[in-house]
Amino acid sequence: MPLDTRDLLLSAELLLERLRERPEVRAVRARRRRRRRQLLMRRLLRVAVGMLAILVGVVVLATHVPLGFWGVLLLPPLLLAATILLWRHSAPGTAQEAAVMPSLPLPDLVLKVEELLVARRDALSPPARPALDRVLVALAELEPQLARAAPSQAETAEARRLLADHLPRLLDAWAAVPAAVRRRRPEADRRLAEGLELVAGELSRLGTRLAEARLDALETEERFLKSRYAGLSPPER
Repeated sequence: MPLDTRDLLLSAELLLERLRERPEVRAVRARRRRRRRQLLMRRLLRVAVGMLAILVGVVVLATHVPLGFWGVLLLPPLLLAATILLWRHSAPGTAQEAAVMPSLPLPDLVLKVEELLVARRDALSPPARPALDRVLVALAELEPQLARAAPSQAETAEARRLLADHLPRLLDAWAAVPAAVRRRRPEADRRLAEGLELVAGELSRLGTRLAEARLDALETEERFLKSRYAGLSPPER
């Protein structure tokens, strides 16, 4: 079946986007792959711990109450159902995790948002994924500066508001649009991509402001040293 013009243009756009990738984007892609592996191992560990607890409970119960034929017969499907429930419950980006995001310390919030973005990237439309990658680039560049920033700085409050509230709301608003509607009306994908571009730009601006604050602090220290020591003669040896 021949591809229509829209599919061809989209494929060409994605190819050009990959060719234009900066080294920072490629680094974030590698970091995203590492994060996915970490998330997978974490989910597997949670499921394994949960299953172990269930098996221990079954063994303890069997020592007091005989399971009988039907109990033994029903045990495998019950364990399978429990495994599926544990796997789904351990998925990142759940409503429970989103609810506690505003109360997390800022370094933990950055990591949680990165996990959320990595987990939800494949569910986004192809035109929005490059914009999400730029958010990840800006977030990776901002992370060390936020770790050193004082909680009282205005930039930290703005970063928390953007990461814990505005960005998740944007993703949830897009996800709330039915897939059939998104296929018929491409402006939903366009608005998501534009919103993610705005988030990436704001994260970059916050990084610039934090860097300028560091430069101001350095200049203040230099002026203090000059005022304190510039007029002193060097010590005799």
